[in-house]
Amino acid sequence: MIGAWHVETSTIAGLVAKMLGLVFTVGVQLAAPVILVLMVVELVLGLMARTMPSLNLMISAAPVRLLIGLVAVMATMQLLPSVVQSLLRPAFELAARLAAAFR
Repeated sequence: MIGAWHVETSTIAGLVAKMLGLVFTVGVQLAAPVILVLMVVELVLGLMARTMPSLNLMISAAPVRLLIGLVAVMATMQLLPSVVQSLLRPAFELAARLAAAFR
């Protein structure tokens, strides 16, 4: 008991851990498509560099990486509303439970 407040630290720690897990899950779900696309681009560029060593891919591939990465981010942004909508209710429920733990 702290003053007039009663704070249950075990409940708060569990709720904070769940909230951080939810944030991590959302971040991974949003970043995974972009990371996969960029890994495929790097694989293709690596194969090109191996088969055509005279082609200077260090310089010429940078704009390709940039453009494909931006297209992948734009495609992922279309998924953002559905991901946020599906995880908004659990996030608010966890936030309400966390706020109630401070009563």
